[in-house]
Amino acid sequence: DTCTAKKTKDATILYWNAQLEGMVTSMESPSIIIPGSTLKAGATYKLTCTVKQFFIDADASVTVYVRPRPLVPIIMGIGPGGAISTFVDTVGSGVTSFDPDATVTKLTTSVDNFEFAWTCQQLVEKCTQPEGLCPREKFEECDEYLIPTLPPNAPASEVPWAQRPTLKLNTTVLRDDWTYILGFNVTRIAEKLKPAFATRPSDALNVQSTVVPADFLASAEAVVRFTTTGGRPVLIYINRCDATKLGKADVCGIPVRSRVISSRQNLVLKATGSSTVGGSVTSYKWSARSEAGAGLSDAMILNSLDTNFLVIKPGSFPQGHVISLMMFCEDSAGNTGSAYLNLLVNTPPAGGDLQVSPGNGTAVMTEFEFRTYGWITTADLLPLVFEFFVEVPAAKVVLARGREQRASAVLQSGPVSHGHRLIVGVHVFDALDDRARLTKNVTVLPLLASSAMAVLSNVNTQVTEDLAQGRYSAAQAGIGAVAGTLNFAPPACVPPIPLVCTDTSECCQRRNLRTQLFESLENVNAKMLPSVATVLTQAAVLAVLTDKVDEVEFDLVRSAALFMRQGMTNAKSLAVDGPELAQLMSGILDKLFSASALSTAGLVRATHHPEHLQPASLKSVGAGHAAHETAYDDGQPAGETGQIEGRLPHARSLKAVLTAVRARTLQRELLETVSAISATSVLQSEFGHKSAVVTSSKFVVNTTRVNVNPQTFTGFDAIVPAFGAEVEVVPGIFGKIGGEDIDYAAGVEIMLAVYRYEAKMIPGARSPVVAFEVRRFGGEVVHFFDFSQPIAMKLPYANGTKSAALFDETVHPTKGNRQTPFGRYFDRDIERNAWAWEDKGMSRAPGSQPDDGLRMLTSHFTEFALGSVIEDCEGVPLSPKVNDACGVCGGASVGLEFCETQIPQDWGWSHFPRWGQ
Repeated sequence: DTCTAKKTKDATILYWNAQLEGMVTSMESPSIIIPGSTLKAGATYKLTCTVKQFFIDADASVTVYVRPRPLVPIIMGIGPGGAISTFVDTVGSGVTSFDPDATVTKLTTSVDNFEFAWTCQQLVEKCTQPEGLCPREKFEECDEYLIPTLPPNAPASEVPWAQRPTLKLNTTVLRDDWTYILGFNVTRIAEKLKPAFATRPSDALNVQSTVVPADFLASAEAVVRFTTTGGRPVLIYINRCDATKLGKADVCGIPVRSRVISSRQNLVLKATGSSTVGGSVTSYKWSARSEAGAGLSDAMILNSLDTNFLVIKPGSFPQGHVISLMMFCEDSAGNTGSAYLNLLVNTPPAGGDLQVSPGNGTAVMTEFEFRTYGWITTADLLPLVFEFFVEVPAAKVVLARGREQRASAVLQSGPVSHGHRLIVGVHVFDALDDRARLTKNVTVLPLLASSAMAVLSNVNTQVTEDLAQGRYSAAQAGIGAVAGTLNFAPPACVPPIPLVCTDTSECCQRRNLRTQLFESLENVNAKMLPSVATVLTQAAVLAVLTDKVDEVEFDLVRSAALFMRQGMTNAKSLAVDGPELAQLMSGILDKLFSASALSTAGLVRATHHPEHLQPASLKSVGAGHAAHETAYDDGQPAGETGQIEGRLPHARSLKAVLTAVRARTLQRELLETVSAISATSVLQSEFGHKSAVVTSSKFVVNTTRVNVNPQTFTGFDAIVPAFGAEVEVVPGIFGKIGGEDIDYAAGVEIMLAVYRYEAKMIPGARSPVVAFEVRRFGGEVVHFFDFSQPIAMKLPYANGTKSAALFDETVHPTKGNRQTPFGRYFDRDIERNAWAWEDKGMSRAPGSQPDDGLRMLTSHFTEFALGSVIEDCEGVPLSPKVNDACGVCGGASVGLEFCETQIPQDWGWSHFPRWGQ
């Protein structure tokens, strides 16, 4: 519920009913949102807003009646569209029906709390003509005694069969190969409701609460259509499951009763089959038919057509069409059965228009008015929600969202390349979240350079006032408009960029203004309830705010990173559009790293001596593995940030933020979020190597659901073809888990992510970073100790080729060793108590190596990349062997006499004729 109070010019105090305390975010906000399920069904509420002006009170009230939800009748035992045998007892059961408002009515699922009524209709005449030539079907009351009646001598207290929660049909009366419709009505019993309402308190907010409203006594009906057969068919029941719970154990816990589906959401179905001869169901097969003639194909589903659980991708069927989902089963005795479920694919709202006035103006100074009207949808899908937005180069920013069909906002300047034009529009959502879209073009000119900062500062002041008055959407729009206008302003910051601004230059003014805008965005986030819209909108505003990296202060980088983590946490519990959020977050992350590098580059250059920038010589790294660790600090070549610790003022604190620790933290946060919200398509109750591949500008994530039952798991290859990365999962690795049990029945998610080399997600990587991990199905990461046998993985070279600039494999002229590519993992070194690139537990895979990467063996999960290690004179990595003075690999120069002059290594045997052969 949304209530809006208009702001008056001199109003000083605004407040709502005291009884709303705890229900709403702010009691002094002009607009309040009362969360769903807060107000009680069947009650009438009086909401009052009071404004005090010059010690004079004025108030307005609105009375709201909260309508109860209808009962949910469920018929079990007879599947819709199925076939039942005339030789087998048929029992329809409604005992699983329930009251969705039980918290109010106090009615449990006990059959004593409800009244039941069964009805039956049968086909009047069966048509034998082709389907298109048959007239509309007609039905009549079923033959007498199909629903049994009580004998004349039955006690008066005995409940008739037609009024019981469970009905046993008299199958001897059923006609063979005939169609029937069975109805089941459920009603709350008034006497059972009275105690719940008589004890409810009454106060100034709830003006009526002790009378049982008539809406609670309305009946609800479920129907099931079936055909009869003289055989013994498999009985089938098809349920539609809650797609928002996909991946959770209770995805089919409460069936969805609506027969209208959204084209933007997954369709989840579960069929339950039972044999009528005591056998077991051995096979399932789904099929579909729509008015357009479309069927089901593998490209339309996320699992398999040969299971009892089906997940159909969004957009698989045309909007406005009726589709029939059919299930065919066979039991162990060879009997078959079928059932179907008819669903209507929803059509988004239509017929509306959008007006924007004026058509042109000046950035952050002109207030644009938006008005939309004329939208049509079915009554069951009301109310409509209107989302006004502006599309800017960095993101789509929401200006207002709610049931109001009007909005006003200032806008940022448009890009010069498009004649200062911006796209503005409205999304109109119905109750199923299906949406329509309308857009207009407006021209927004930039501010005059001489007055730009003063104007933007004034707008920022207005943002602060909007926050104080509870106008959070307006505040968000203002933040985006100011930041977007700054993005198109001429450059004001030139290197070296200061770490912290201390002067009054325009560059510092802009950086300080962005920091203030971000603080306002944090305040908006703290006030608004988490939702799909708020998470995406705030991510979009942050993308605009960080788009010009030279104006982002170092402290803002750290704060924005924390803000991203909070957004990711919120996203994990919401049905967020994964690819859209992943694209926004990856872009922001890249900007944050660029901004942090710019902020510190000047400080590093000013204090870093030239000799520290020189690469380590081969001589210093030729003594084997120990010397190799000296040449590289945390996997970074000498001269990078990892080498300046101890030589640079404040270098330790800089490194803690800029190098591997922060990079890994941000990267893993993003990785976990993308896997949780973008790979939802593999969160299903069936196995079968179905993968969800999420691609952004910076990384590719491939998440796959796999059954890891030790008795049946035969191994698995996880691949990211775009980068040539591959991991071979062998059966034995799941035999040794660090004290944790995997739910083998649910399976696990195997996730392989590859980060582009140029993104430099982890400092020191010389190739794309490959992240590999295993999660419990829909749960947390599984932590393994060393695997019982190693996993083989292929680590790709950057751009698919081995670069000489990254991997210099020149052989040392006397020692015979060299640097060579080798797989390394990024983790915490316990002995050194630091994050670092390590190579323990890694080795090269035997056999030939591919041209586009390196095959390695590893004993654990983590992030991997290619680095350089020392290869000895015999080609063995991480070995300290070198040539001795005689040129013998690993020799000790035994038996040599002292020479004044060292003999050149390239001399041949011809220089020593006395030695003969």
